[in-house]
Amino acid sequence: MLAVTGCASGGGGSPAPTPVPTPTPTPTPTPTPTPTPTPTPTPTASPADFETEEYNFQFGLQQINASTAYAAGATGEGITIAVIDTGTDATHPDLIGQISSNSIDLFEGSRSADDIDTDGHGTFVSGIIAALRNGEGIHGVAPEATILDIRADDPGSCQTEDECSFFDSDLSDAIDHAIDNDVDVINLSIGKDPDANQTLENAVFRAASAGILVVISAGNEAAPASTDSNGNTVEATGTSPTEPGNVAGSTSALGRVVVVGAIGPDGKISDFSNRAGDTQDYYLLAPGDFNNQTGVVSTGPDDDILTPGQPDNDPDTDGDYWYVSGTSFAAPHVAGGLALLLQSFPTLSAEEALQLLLDTADDYVDPDPDPILGIAAGEGTDAVSGVGVMNLAAAFQPSGTQSIKINGQKAQLANYLAPSGGAFGDWATASGAFEGLVFTDKYDRGFVMETAPRIGNTATFADLETRERYVTGDSAAFSYGDLSFSWRQARPDYDPVAPYQDEPEASFKAAFSINGFDIQTGRGSSADTIAPQTSLVFDPASGQDAVGGSDYWFMAAHDIGPIKADFFTEANDGRDAYGVGFSKGGRSWDIRAEFANETDTRTTLGGHLQSRFNAVNDGYSASTVQLEAQRKLFGDWKLRGSVETASARLDGVEADGIWTSAWSLGLDAPVRGRSQWSLILSQPRRAEDGAYAFIAPIAVNEAGQLVFAERVASLTPSGRELDLEAQWRMNLNAVTRLDTSAALVSQAGHSQSSDLQGVVWISLGTSW
Repeated sequence: MLAVTGCASGGGGSPAPTPVPTPTPTPTPTPTPTPTPTPTPTPTASPADFETEEYNFQFGLQQINASTAYAAGATGEGITIAVIDTGTDATHPDLIGQISSNSIDLFEGSRSADDIDTDGHGTFVSGIIAALRNGEGIHGVAPEATILDIRADDPGSCQTEDECSFFDSDLSDAIDHAIDNDVDVINLSIGKDPDANQTLENAVFRAASAGILVVISAGNEAAPASTDSNGNTVEATGTSPTEPGNVAGSTSALGRVVVVGAIGPDGKISDFSNRAGDTQDYYLLAPGDFNNQTGVVSTGPDDDILTPGQPDNDPDTDGDYWYVSGTSFAAPHVAGGLALLLQSFPTLSAEEALQLLLDTADDYVDPDPDPILGIAAGEGTDAVSGVGVMNLAAAFQPSGTQSIKINGQKAQLANYLAPSGGAFGDWATASGAFEGLVFTDKYDRGFVMETAPRIGNTATFADLETRERYVTGDSAAFSYGDLSFSWRQARPDYDPVAPYQDEPEASFKAAFSINGFDIQTGRGSSADTIAPQTSLVFDPASGQDAVGGSDYWFMAAHDIGPIKADFFTEANDGRDAYGVGFSKGGRSWDIRAEFANETDTRTTLGGHLQSRFNAVNDGYSASTVQLEAQRKLFGDWKLRGSVETASARLDGVEADGIWTSAWSLGLDAPVRGRSQWSLILSQPRRAEDGAYAFIAPIAVNEAGQLVFAERVASLTPSGRELDLEAQWRMNLNAVTRLDTSAALVSQAGHSQSSDLQGVVWISLGTSW
């Protein structure tokens, strides 16, 4: 049976010959207590709170951004990691209580008392994973994880000048012991040249089949191509991982085996580290080197054991701390990182936890040709660096599409938080109802939404391009007695790439009287109104479109004594309205009251509410009351105004007490008989009251399952949109007219976060 050397085979796996001076201990921060139900891993503390001297002493923790995981409450508690190696010194001050009682030495009955690994390889590996956070020395990546220590080195091999050795059959037995003890992760910081014997590989596959993650060091055999003393070419070594790491990514590995290469403190791949090769999709880089007293530090034997007889050895017999180098010590960083993920997100499967680390790795890019493979480490996955460098900060952030489950329906988080527009504006963020809710990422991990972002809306300005096409199109008008008719056809927008397009529909308006009834009808315009209307800003909540008015409308009015009664109806692509009005006028004033009902199957008061909760359609019905009036002031100056209130009902959802308001105020004044200017101030429809109750996730329990409760959201937006428009029309001569308009919109879409927005329109027209 071929032996497997320790330290992932080859050089670069031994500790540095000098111990690390221990820093002055500092108190360890106490994490925020966890209430019930367990909150999701949204940070309850700052990562900086965990970047203590103990943390910074082990530079590898900084390189993998472990403090972000700690701030999220991750410690590795409840996770067991099997370390199959040369044994762990359970008496080291940083490892006391960290070793499982089910730990074994496969050769305990036949091993001599002095058969110890004086290099401390297994103790180094265990310390990187789970050294205690106790304010002394260092702490491990997962300081509250449990180590199942399985010593498997061949008896006596650690006493030779060569490295400790392992037999495949013994490692297979060690893996089976780990499987029998239901470990979560196995760390194998060992390696050998690949051979035809499948004993070890099959044992790794058995572990993967049992749902266990297997982390394997890549090997330390990398050396560039060279020539020997005879001038013969010596091929580069370490172009791919050693056995058993070479099985990572194979079908039988089931996505649960990862191989790990080493980087130094400078973030560069270590010279000795085997490259990814064919395992690139399941190859991670992690800290595994040191330089100039900066780098990976771990727990190790007392200096009198590792460097006996040195004059600077300390007087005690306690374990010490050592700089270490080798892919053997990169692998336990990944094993510890997986423990943090498995503890923090208990719904993750083994392969999902590993895939998450792979997906969130920092891409390793080096434009210079790699000395081992002769190719550059480019963007994305490659044969040099695999998927890149492990980054726990990224792994503990939401990954991929973010969703939230409301009323049993799951939809993208962006849908819920996007400005709804119309009368409700930014109710979703203004209400605060979504704050503290739990959303999930593509791995179904729960994250608390601490503060919903406020997003400003864009003003609903008229489509100036469409308006320009109507202005520059064909038009005609005539009147005869009580009959009048006007018509306008927009200029076609010819596209040479798609020349056969439908022409835009014409806009028209007709008015006539018959049997005492005044009739108006049209399309794309509107009936005569008293209320002032802006031309550059439209209100989608009231049913206006970008050109102004409905698709088709009809109004009939008849005098009933001193009162004029009218009936109207309109239809606009999914929106229908009908109602009655009563008006009365005098020499210098007019007043009209209107009562209407409207329905809309496209929008919810001009915006979108139900559809963000995965409903097929938005929609509402409303009853409106409007009062409009005008009065002549002096000369031909005229003051006009309107106010409207509406009671709305939303289709398919339980929303109560919704009512809206809208108003406008305008002043018209002639200037020297040839021109006229107007000033209009208006507020489009705005929800003044209303509430929506829904069932939403508020927490994650200890099993990682969502906890639901009812939330009630106010449908009132944060701001109040005000539109100011100035219009000036001037007849330059009998056939030429200049029209100028300018509009300013504040708190567009009824959102306080919206910037002040404006638009200007100038047109010069002539007729012949």
